[in-house]
Amino acid sequence: MALALARAAPAHPGSFKIMLYDHVRLIFGSDTTGVDGFGNPPGLNGRLELQNWADAGAPFVLILRAATLDNAVAFGLSHEVGSIEVGKRADFAATQAESTRECLCL
Repeated sequence: MALALARAAPAHPGSFKIMLYDHVRLIFGSDTTGVDGFGNPPGLNGRLELQNWADAGAPFVLILRAATLDNAVAFGLSHEVGSIEVGKRADFAATQAESTRECLCL
């Protein structure tokens, strides 16, 4: 249910802010297609969703955790993915961004 409510952030920013205030556990989810389509490349909807979270006041640390470790835990995959540890699979980008705002542009 928290996932469904989090996806409503752009339409209901007040509700999303209440969820942030009440420390509702959020995980990242998107309905992006798995096929590279014209006008909707893979990852675009997810990027926009996370930007909506940031615009609604979600701290960068919460956004990062919701998109990584919390998702892995929710799907029972935290032993394989979700954090950078020896023996786990990971895709990540290192950056020298000056601020969390710059990181959100990645």
